[in-house]
Amino acid sequence: RDLEASIDEVCERFGYKARRTDRADDQKRILPEILRGIRHCAFVIADVTEERPNVYWELGLAVGFDKEVVVVAKKNTELPFDINDVPVLFWDSFSDFKENLDRRVQKIASGQGRA
Repeated sequence: RDLEASIDEVCERFGYKARRTDRADDQKRILPEILRGIRHCAFVIADVTEERPNVYWELGLAVGFDKEVVVVAKKNTELPFDINDVPVLFWDSFSDFKENLDRRVQKIASGQGRA
């Protein structure tokens, strides 16, 4: 919850609305919602702390759709070989996470004319 709250707060600061597709209120099929969400988003934040195949699949889609991606993981998370060269925002505390995410989102927002 602290991680999500930090993401929400940082995104809102730059005029973005963080949205998790798996938390949608409606009962639409999830796969088309994920595709639509990634296709139309300003950027993607992918938490790879836990090995979840769906996160890697969504990360691949985001890269394929040429979206800006911020990959985050708790410090000491072992990354799989195929994303080992991807820049990852490793965090140790939520204040550290929020500060580093703020810098990354500010850079994205600036590139999109928002900051």
